[in-house]
Amino acid sequence: MKTSSFNSDQDAWLSTLDQKILSSWVALNSQPAALPEHYLARPALSQRLTHAKAITWLLAPAGYGKSVLLSDWYVQTLEHSQSLEHEQVLGIWLSLDAKDNQAEFLLRHLLEAINNSIPGVVTDALAHLLASKNQQYEDSEAVLLLLLDELKDLNCPLILVMDNLHYINDPKAWQVVQYIMTQLPSNMRLILSSRYIPVALGRLRLDPKLEFIKQNELCFSLKDLDRWLKKRGFDDQQQALSLMQRLQGWPAGLGLWLSRRNNTSSDVEISGQEQEQLSDYLMGEVLNNLEESLKTFLINIAPLQCFNESLCNQILQINDSSHYIQQLVHFNIFINNLEHRPGWFSLHPLLVEVLSPLNSEEQCKKIHLLAFQYLKEKDFRSEALHHARLGELTKDAVKWVESEIDSIIADLNFSAVLAWCDIAGAEIIERSLRLQLVQIWSLLLTYQYQGVIEFVGRLNSSQVELHFPGQLLAIKGYLARGQGNDAQARSLCGLALKELPENRFGIRVLMCSTLTNIELVNKDPEAARIWNRLELEIARQHQATGLEVLALFDYARVEQFRGHINRSLEVIEQGLVLARSLPSQNQLFPRARLVIYRGFIRWLQGDKANALEDIYSGIDEANQCRDVTVLLGYSLLALINLFDKKTDEALDALAQAERLMQRWRVSEGVYQPWIAIVKANIWMSLEKWGRAEQSLKFVAQMLMSNEQNGMGQSSSELFPMQTDFYRLSNARLMVQKQQYSQAQKALEPIIEEAQGGVMRLSAYFMMSVIHVATRKPAKAKKSWQQGMLFASKEKIQIDISSLLPKFNNSLLGEQPFSIDSIKADDKAQNPLVNVASSLSAREKEVLALIADGFSNQEIADQLFISLHTVKTHARKINAKLGAKSRTQAIVKARELTII
Repeated sequence: MKTSSFNSDQDAWLSTLDQKILSSWVALNSQPAALPEHYLARPALSQRLTHAKAITWLLAPAGYGKSVLLSDWYVQTLEHSQSLEHEQVLGIWLSLDAKDNQAEFLLRHLLEAINNSIPGVVTDALAHLLASKNQQYEDSEAVLLLLLDELKDLNCPLILVMDNLHYINDPKAWQVVQYIMTQLPSNMRLILSSRYIPVALGRLRLDPKLEFIKQNELCFSLKDLDRWLKKRGFDDQQQALSLMQRLQGWPAGLGLWLSRRNNTSSDVEISGQEQEQLSDYLMGEVLNNLEESLKTFLINIAPLQCFNESLCNQILQINDSSHYIQQLVHFNIFINNLEHRPGWFSLHPLLVEVLSPLNSEEQCKKIHLLAFQYLKEKDFRSEALHHARLGELTKDAVKWVESEIDSIIADLNFSAVLAWCDIAGAEIIERSLRLQLVQIWSLLLTYQYQGVIEFVGRLNSSQVELHFPGQLLAIKGYLARGQGNDAQARSLCGLALKELPENRFGIRVLMCSTLTNIELVNKDPEAARIWNRLELEIARQHQATGLEVLALFDYARVEQFRGHINRSLEVIEQGLVLARSLPSQNQLFPRARLVIYRGFIRWLQGDKANALEDIYSGIDEANQCRDVTVLLGYSLLALINLFDKKTDEALDALAQAERLMQRWRVSEGVYQPWIAIVKANIWMSLEKWGRAEQSLKFVAQMLMSNEQNGMGQSSSELFPMQTDFYRLSNARLMVQKQQYSQAQKALEPIIEEAQGGVMRLSAYFMMSVIHVATRKPAKAKKSWQQGMLFASKEKIQIDISSLLPKFNNSLLGEQPFSIDSIKADDKAQNPLVNVASSLSAREKEVLALIADGFSNQEIADQLFISLHTVKTHARKINAKLGAKSRTQAIVKARELTII
């Protein structure tokens, strides 16, 4: 009897102790994750969670900040609801672990956690769970039915967070989660978080209430990273770019990097400790949880970075790579599918960096050699060149590089070519005329003109002309363009096009692009469009998608120069769609240009948020492929900050750009004038007129330096509007000095010669300011109206006053910004407006194609009408506009903003 009583008391005591342990464990795992010291709030992602579907699943590998993002959002949501008088939100947080991977324990965890947050609501469900346990049978569905019935009767919204769901792969435990998902009450949100999907979801994937937030949304963008670094006292854009390229926005990696920077002073020590910490994190959180065979496979393929089943089989001399690849994909081990290349995958660069050294140096070189041989046979040139560089393959790669010169140029992967040339060394390069030409073109297209001049000086010209007809002309023409000698460049590029063989399509496209930009700078968009059409035709004829995308970038610039902002944006979108079909490395060069330019157009149209996203994204991609168009991105950041009255940030963006150009050894004439012009406008906004004048004098010296050598005034390939921006800035300085007549003379060429675009718009407004200052209100109003009409037509919505002197706009009338009054006033003053309104829709279509430079026959083909009908429309257009020729009709149509 005593023994029985003792055993009974002991069982009761153990039961009480177990309950205490369970309660403590539940309390510990019901706390949202603590925010790290370096946490960066991300309002856009928090909003994404707030407005997401009823079942939202955060899915990403370790270290992507799932738990801390959820914690921040969860706490803020509950706190915000407490501050409101109605509908307080109740929350339940479950941090799961391996113990939860059995149904009974998971249910008990869930019920205890809910009971802690909402006392009494789980009484029936918990009683049924304990009763079924005592009777040694499981009835999870009945327990959940009782629980969810109680929860749906609560008169308030509920949030249930289940963090670390990847621990739940037992079928019965998963049924608990699945039942909650399928029977979720309407007043409840279920937020899940895991590194991978632990079981097959089946029909759950069709549930309209379910949506995923994956690693591409959770990783830091360059904009996020830049903001995060500045918050921590690191104001270095190049550091941000370097980290972005290496870590690809992986939050844990950034946190580890920062912790080393804060605790260590020596750069060498930082590098070593950082590598050790990153390796330790990945080993502890990812690799040590893998089976040994899968871990070995991952280490062996790490030097490849990009791979498919066939390549892995060949490298490792096995035939079951697909089994291991499927496991890596299932466990989401920092692996991504390659878009538009089915069956191909890529590993995160940091994983490659950590795992590759676990192979011997000899083994790595063997892997790179085998990969190079495989990839060159498959015509994956960029990837083959990548492995040739990493494996320090010179003799093995020389003949292939020589034979693929035109295709390599067409791939636009010049930074990789330069890197391989550096490894190959001068001795090997100088033995081969083809390799010398490859290196020269790579230097040209990365704007390193001094290096080109040195190489060209050592070339055997007679041999080049004999074996590579047209190439020397093309090189000299491209170089002349880069140095601002447009007349010589136009002549040489034209001759090169005639001499270059058909199969030199890459260089022929570059010649057309050069001629397009020459005509654009010289304000002849019709001629520019003709060369651009040929550029597109050659690229399409040879199915060179990268070159076609580059040609569309040129087309977008032509349309923007014409003042067709909306059409320019349409062309950009067309190019971006086309770029998606390219391999990831080949996308970078043309895509970076288009994305940055789209940012420019979006900014003009008042969409600053998306413009900034584009600009930061474009800067990141341009940095990866060493495209000097990154300078346009930084300039736009500077201008946006200037317009927002953030002059320190504007100057900082220009300083970052200048440092990057110097690091890339870009010729000074490419970037210094443009940076100085933008900087002059910043100084003027700060009323530092002396500094502004110094900047503009510096520009004048650089722009005119070539004129002294008989080459004409220097112009910019990167910035066709550079000359007009310089004139506009000079006019602004002259207005400040009250030199109104000189300012007016500086603006007249912009208004008379420019076809449209933001420079002409600015010139109209600046002219209006001059007329206000000289007490000519009628002329002031007219100039202002012309600008406003253009801005209205193309939906330009930025406040351009940051580029204008201060003035009294009351002289422009009571409502100088009223588009309706401007249109009415313009119609009264210009009877041609009434005539223009009589143009039919078909006549306007024909007129637009005439303006695009189409012949009558081409217009007929485009519109599916007869040649006779086109001629009839053209005669009517000329008659209605009072024009005697196609050219006059185009000019008058633009004046009336018909096209």
